[in-house]
Amino acid sequence: MYFSSKKDLWLAVVVWGAIFATNVPAFILGEIAGLAIALPISLFICWFWFATGYIVEDKEIILKYGPVKNSVAIQEIKKLSKTKNPMSAPALSLDRIEIEYGRFADFVLVSPEKEREFILLILKKNPEIELDEKIKRILND
Repeated sequence: MYFSSKKDLWLAVVVWGAIFATNVPAFILGEIAGLAIALPISLFICWFWFATGYIVEDKEIILKYGPVKNSVAIQEIKKLSKTKNPMSAPALSLDRIEIEYGRFADFVLVSPEKEREFILLILKKNPEIELDEKIKRILND
């Protein structure tokens, strides 16, 4: 099942503001060289904006963000926690879930729009996952 990433308003302003600020002046001034540089960069940024999401399959979660693809084995997940951690992550919101997995306490941050459904689906596949109090509250709401 596919879950798209939440998108924070402040990040939308930054992303679309940067795209606008780099492309519109070059377009208005007719600077072909400027557009030749700004347009591909803008399209690359749009790729991240429109293609950040998570696919929960039988045995893994596939994390997609732009051209980057990664995965986490569901059976290796140890803990789910709510966080506002601003670290770089395949998430377009600061309202995030930290997924702790692996032998060495690796983690990834995600921000699914449908948090509750995302969590329940993962727990259905691995009920042994530890949950922090904030995650438990989401499930009880």
